[in-house]
Amino acid sequence: MRISPSQIRKAISDPTYRVAQEKPGPKISTDGTLRKAIRMFHTGGVETASSALEDGLKSEYWRRAGVSRAKNARYMLDTYIDLARADLRTVSTVGKSDVRTLGHVINADVDVVLQDALSVAGRVCILADVGNGLSLDRCALVAAAPFKALCDEFEPEDALFGETVTGIDIWQLRCGQCIHVSREEATDAWPILLTHLARATSEK
Repeated sequence: MRISPSQIRKAISDPTYRVAQEKPGPKISTDGTLRKAIRMFHTGGVETASSALEDGLKSEYWRRAGVSRAKNARYMLDTYIDLARADLRTVSTVGKSDVRTLGHVINADVDVVLQDALSVAGRVCILADVGNGLSLDRCALVAAAPFKALCDEFEPEDALFGETVTGIDIWQLRCGQCIHVSREEATDAWPILLTHLARATSEK
């Protein structure tokens, strides 16, 4: 079974939630359209990102969704750009990763990888409505799988230098809240996340 970030958020917030098998077939989503625009911002700038978003909003999915969803997408892209301009680290938009555990595959993607001379971090954007924002503890659970994936990539067993990955930044774009989850917090959250996922993927 493949477990998505939204399913992880449901599993850590609702003890009665059970992960359902994903239906096959092509998918168009708010997340996919906006995340593409975020990547385009880093590779082509503001105008390219805005154009990519507007092109995505022309699809039948968005026409059925109504004005409010498109308005939210534009707001979140603007929020992301304002926040990202203040971060001077080198950005890579290649952040797709999976983590295999408990007999399942966890989507552990980050939206961007951030690097400076000595360290690496990930940025994960939450596009769902989370009210005033997730707590640090919940953000740590969201960050746990992406953190493990970055460690697997940048801290192999034969690496000369350990502890390259400093943590995961969780950007909650609807409320504009940004929380940095340190490597210690993400590491501590991993076994707790596995407990939630074991329950959420059980038959009963």
